[in-house]
Formats: sequence, C-alpha cells, structure tokens
Amino acid sequence: MAYYNSIKSKVKNLYYEKGYGIRSIESLPNMPTRNTIRAWVKDDPRYELKKLDYLPDHADTVRTEVLRLFIAEKKSLSEISKIEGMPCLATICRWLREYDNSEVLNLGIDSDCVDISKCNTRESTKKKMNRDLEKLVKENEELKKENANLRFEAEAAKALVKTLKKELGLNAISLTNKEKAQMIDSLRPQFKLKTLLTAFNLHPASYAYQKNAMKVPDKCKELRALVLSIHYESNSIFGYRRVLSVLRNKFNRFDVGPKLVKRLMKEEGIRGRQGRKNDGRPRGTILCGAVPNILSRNFKSSRPYEKWATDVTELKVGASKYYLSPLIDLFSGEIISYSIASHSGMALIMDMMTEKVKIIAERNAPILHTDQGWQYQHPDFTNFLSDCGIVHSMSRKGNCIDNAPVESFFGRFKTEFYYGRRFANSNDFIKELRNYIQWFNHGRIKIGLEGLSPTDYRLIHSKNIS
Repeated sequence: MAYYNSIKSKVKNLYYEKGYGIRSIESLPNMPTRNTIRAWVKDDPRYELKKLDYLPDHADTVRTEVLRLFIAEKKSLSEISKIEGMPCLATICRWLREYDNSEVLNLGIDSDCVDISKCNTRESTKKKMNRDLEKLVKENEELKKENANLRFEAEAAKALVKTLKKELGLNAISLTNKEKAQMIDSLRPQFKLKTLLTAFNLHPASYAYQKNAMKVPDKCKELRALVLSIHYESNSIFGYRRVLSVLRNKFNRFDVGPKLVKRLMKEEGIRGRQGRKNDGRPRGTILCGAVPNILSRNFKSSRPYEKWATDVTELKVGASKYYLSPLIDLFSGEIISYSIASHSGMALIMDMMTEKVKIIAERNAPILHTDQGWQYQHPDFTNFLSDCGIVHSMSRKGNCIDNAPVESFFGRFKTEFYYGRRFANSNDFIKELRNYIQWFNHGRIKIGLEGLSPTDYRLIHSKNIS
C-alpha cells in the first residue's frame, strides 16, 4: 500500500514538532503500522539529534496536562498514553518521576499526597536475572566468610588447648603477645598470616619480635624440668611456695626466687591444689556432759605433745561410707594416731586411743580438744582421758572454728587425697589412705615448719628442748 507524502510529512511533524510517540501516532486514524512510522522517523535527518522515546522538547502544556490527568483525574498511565497527542508510556513515566513540586502546586494539589510508585518502567528479564545473580553472589560471599570464621574459631579453640594448654572459651584477645605468636604459628598451615594477625589483634612488628624472642634458648630449661618433677612427685599437690622450699632444701637452689617459680608454673599450666570454702553455718545441739573450752583457740604450742586435737570426718567410697578419726599434735601438725571404720561409733574413737597414745599422754599430760560430739562425752572416753592424765577441752556449741586445726587438716586432706579420685574397691581406698598419712607425716613439707615435714620438725625440736 502506497502512502502519500503528505501522510509521511504529517507523521514526521507529529513526532518531531509536537512530541508524539510512535505508539501515539499509530493509534491515530489512517496511520500506517508502527514499523513504517519508525522507518520514516529514522529516515529524517533530525533523528540523530533526538533519541527514541526521549522527548525533551514537548510543550509545557502537554507535560502539565499529563500531570493533571495522572494526579487530579487519577487516570492510569496506559489511558494517558492512548490519548491523542500524548507521548509514549516511557516518557510519561519519566516525567512523573522527574516532576517538580512547583508544577503540582500550580495544579492546586498537595505534593505529599502524590504517589508515583507505579511510574517505574518494567525491568527487562535480563536485567532482573542479572540483579538476582548479583544478589546470589553476594549471599554466597557472605556465607563463605561466615564459614571461614566458624572454621577459624574451631581451629583456634583446638590450638588454645593443644599449644597453650588453656581452657576452652578463653578470649584469644586477652592472651599475651607471646601466646598469640605461638597460636599464630600453630594455625599458619590453615590460614593466611594477615588473617591471623587481624584475628588476634597483633601488629606484624610485635609478631616478628616474638618470633625472634622464641628462637633464643630458654635459660630456665633445667629449672623448669626440676619444678615439674617436684610438682608431679607430690601428686600435683605442691604450689609454688612448697616447690621453692624443696628447691632450696633439697637442691640448694637459693638463687631461685618465688616469683620465678610462680612464673614457670604458670607458663606450664600447673598449680597447687586448693581447698574448698565452707559456709560456716552452726550445726548440732548442746549435749550433756560438755566441758569448758580450755584451749580457747590458742593453737600455738611451745613443745611437742602439749596440745592435741581430734574429730571425725566421713568419706564416701562407691556405695560405702568410711569414717576417719585422726589425733593431731598442734605443735607440728603430725598425726599421732588414727583409726578408720565403716561406722562412727565408740569403737572408732577408742581404736584411735592406742597404747602408744597412752604412754605419750602419761609422760606429757597434754590438752585434748574435741567438739561436743556424743562419742567425746561417753564415759568410756572420759574415763580413758582421766586415767592417762589428759585434760579435756571442748568447742562451744556451733563453733567449728574452735577446732580449726582439725577442720583445716580435713579440708587439705580431702583436696589432696579424696576429691577427684576414684578407688577400685574399699581395700584399695584404705591402702591409699594409709600411704597418704605416712607421706603426710614424713614427706609432706610445710612452709610454716621451716620447709620440713611434721615428723622431722618434731624430732629436730625435741633434741633442742632436751
């Protein structure tokens, strides 16, 4: 079908002069198809000066009319684009996105009430896929970072226990620079150095300094091994004070100070056992036959066998219970006698008062301090004390501190021997208990006893007194 030049000129005039879009021109009567209109438009020299669907030269009246139809009359975008003389849908959307508040005010409408959320043109499928792909890539990177962080935390926790012998849950930032450098060296095969330095908050210069410092030979290598051997020979009981006493008395290491021993034990992750704290609440009731508190918390003794103290403690071994009753000399803390039984009756107390105890008591006339337990008020016990010349002293009701030396011994005894241990059977328990008491008297040194064991301290001072 042939079209006259007048129709072609009319199409170009509508497009370039009046700002009509291709779809708007096509919708007019007696107009050719869209492809024909586009070919005529591109054939015009003015096409290079004006891009398709970009119509900046529309008359202000047309722009104002578009705003009025959309805002005031609330017409849809498709309805506006189909009106004769209106631009294409994309141009209308661009105008509405770029409108000025003054243009809306000229129409007598509040600009805050204008909703242009529907004026965005549709994204192409390719753009939408690219955007979704970018989002997935970003989420993938975040998951990789999170996975790397979790892996680092797991490896750091293992290195903390294996390399530094510290507990799990310790904050790595609170470590010393030397410990951080050791951790970094252990994790270097799995992670980059830059990542490790950032994670441990360690400057590269500090890391290099610690690396060079670790290459220097350990001056305390022999002393460190000696401290470890002393600590483990005491069944991991001795702290730095008693380790130092052994070093000076047994190995003549008077050049070693307490701070050095403490530091070496801290570096090796070892420490002496510490006792538990009691709540101190009073227990028991007042019984008949109680005697006055002659000792009155004066636990200092000037000679052996001057002041004694005793009590009973319960020990659970599997499904059984055992009771220990020691007789302690307050001069050196030595256990003079003791008895073990599966019940806390009078037999337990009287078995402790052996013939040896009777001989020592008749020569020294000691003061024996006990609590107000019924066993210590029994006639068999009180008659034995009278026959041996022992002066009986009792704690006040609900005052365990009056018998503090024995309570202190029980706490130390249970910490060093009982807590945290499992025994094969009752016979094994009694055997180990007897070995411990033997070691306590002859091998366990005390700082308050000039670094000597209770028996050695008694023997030395017995010679001096005689």
